[in-house]
Amino acid sequence: MNARRRLAPLFLLLASIAALPAMAKEVERDYNQRFDVSPGARLHLVHGDGDVAIIPWDEPAIEVEVRYRATARRIGVGSDLDFGVDFRQRGNTVRVEGKERGMSGVGIFHVDRHEYLYRVRAPHWVSLELRGDDGDVVIDGWRAAIDVELDDGNLRLRDVALPRDAAGEIALRVEDGGVEIDGLDGELRFEGDDGELTILDCKLRRSRIEISDGDVMIDRCEGDLTVVCDDGEVRLANLGSGRLEVETEDGDVIAELLAGAPDVAIETDDGDVDLELAAGVSARFEVRMDDGRVELELPGARGVERREHRLSGTLGDGAGTIAVTTADGRVRLRSR
Repeated sequence: MNARRRLAPLFLLLASIAALPAMAKEVERDYNQRFDVSPGARLHLVHGDGDVAIIPWDEPAIEVEVRYRATARRIGVGSDLDFGVDFRQRGNTVRVEGKERGMSGVGIFHVDRHEYLYRVRAPHWVSLELRGDDGDVVIDGWRAAIDVELDDGNLRLRDVALPRDAAGEIALRVEDGGVEIDGLDGELRFEGDDGELTILDCKLRRSRIEISDGDVMIDRCEGDLTVVCDDGEVRLANLGSGRLEVETEDGDVIAELLAGAPDVAIETDDGDVDLELAAGVSARFEVRMDDGRVELELPGARGVERREHRLSGTLGDGAGTIAVTTADGRVRLRSR
């Protein structure tokens, strides 16, 4: 009986809310601002769940268009959905922040976003700093430092080159969204969680990738690269010259090396390693393991030594180095 008495006010409140008429509000906002800038300029954009398209142009100015369309439905009482954008310029730095005020109060609320887009036109020498949540980002044809943080949004970079005399790097932090990089020349720093990372046709300088459970795919790339991965799969295809370091816990490593003198170090715990070497690879190779096993399919290998926890040998004149270390994983070395 006491429980019923305590719940009675709640039932009364719910009944009162249900008796209220359903309210719908259309929110439509459009913004367009232009800022004159000079070389060395920086754009700081906070875009939340909005999608972003960064487009290079020849004008010495940053132009930002924002389009927001949403329908808010409510049964009950409280504040309505609203949206605005804060534009500021201080010196050669432009700051843009979208501010979405959600619905609050007592009742049932629902918001349908039909369109939420930032379209930015700027010189390719403007440094970019983007902060978002679930919105997708596309950057094409850029020639300056890029710093992006996303939660569940997807990111695509295409034809991005950082001049060697330019300050900064390409720094990306994406939690669960997918990332695709096609045509990058510069230093890359990537941190991710569950999303997939794909890198194609890149020249990397002292680059580092750290990812937890997501998969990594790198194809037709060269340069110095370190990949640290927990449970995801690391797949490397058609790799050219440069230092390659891969470290995983339970994730597998599948790699294809082109001809030359590679400088490769791969270390896993429980993950397997499948390393395919093109004809003409010249390297001294060594595999160390605890409980793992090694499958050697290199007909041209010389001086092969097999011990309980170690296998080594030489390909060609042994100019390069291939080192694989595993605890419980299987290692396969084979020729293409």
